[in-house]
Amino acid sequence: MRFWSFGRRCAVRTTKPQQPRPAERTVRARWHHQDVSDAEVVLEGLDPEQRAAASAVRGPVCILAGAGTGKTRAITHRIAYAVRSEAVPPGQLLAVTFTARAAGQLRDRLRRLGAQGVQARTFHAAALRQLSYFAPRVLGGTMPDVLVNPIRMVGNAAARVVKVTAST
Repeated sequence: MRFWSFGRRCAVRTTKPQQPRPAERTVRARWHHQDVSDAEVVLEGLDPEQRAAASAVRGPVCILAGAGTGKTRAITHRIAYAVRSEAVPPGQLLAVTFTARAAGQLRDRLRRLGAQGVQARTFHAAALRQLSYFAPRVLGGTMPDVLVNPIRMVGNAAARVVKVTAST
């Protein structure tokens, strides 16, 4: 696995990932009931490259690796470490993925790592959520209906096409 941190250029390995807070510090976090020292527990069991990615809590990180190498594990541990070390409040994090199943698994992993309050959604669900929030403010009224599941509509359209072609 390669770990990149983006600045102006992309380089293999950062000179030094942001140093985690000292483990001895036991200040209570404002948004959950665990000690900040508990953040180090999240990093246990990670290999050195995953640990570097997970402990870099500021700025974008690019993780390039093959299937089954622990990319999702590094990402979920990075999110959990950021929350548990108080680097980022959980309400300011959004984990986005492609499928509803993957989003559910991501939420489950984050919950098990102690990162409650972090949203994990599909790209479409995140966009719909933002649209439903901002549309009334921009449009000055209620948001138009958005078709969340088109299956019924497609089925009705197909039935009409069959009916029209059968009558001709």
